[in-house]
Amino acid sequence: MTMQADYAITFFYYDDLAPIARFYEETLGFELVVDQGLARIYRVGRSYFGIVDGNKGHLKTTPKSAALFCMVTDDVEGWHARLSAAGVRNLTEIRSATWCDRFFFFRNAFSGGRVISVLTVTPTVTVCNRRREPTWS
Repeated sequence: MTMQADYAITFFYYDDLAPIARFYEETLGFELVVDQGLARIYRVGRSYFGIVDGNKGHLKTTPKSAALFCMVTDDVEGWHARLSAAGVRNLTEIRSATWCDRFFFFRNAFSGGRVISVLTVTPTVTVCNRRREPTWS
């Protein structure tokens, strides 16, 4: 029997959630679906992303992170303009590559030093054949 997950949540740990929460909620406009106090979970399109207080969560923050958070969108230019207008610094130029149609990166104090990428890709294969939204209680 094949086991299937309903959805996944990636969590980033931070030392101070307040400024980070403002960035994800106000600057990026992520929809907060669960506030557990020590963790906040956001709906990002059909995916979920969470932030955790590294002083209270199961894991602790580290000085450097090898994690990369990618937002997939058809409007890379619009996101670049939105973030630039919001004062987000260290935005790279919009680029193209063989693995991605258009993309840019940023890492700054707003993102807690984490690298975030905004990109668009042309899917060549359907990876998921079912869609099931989680229900939060």
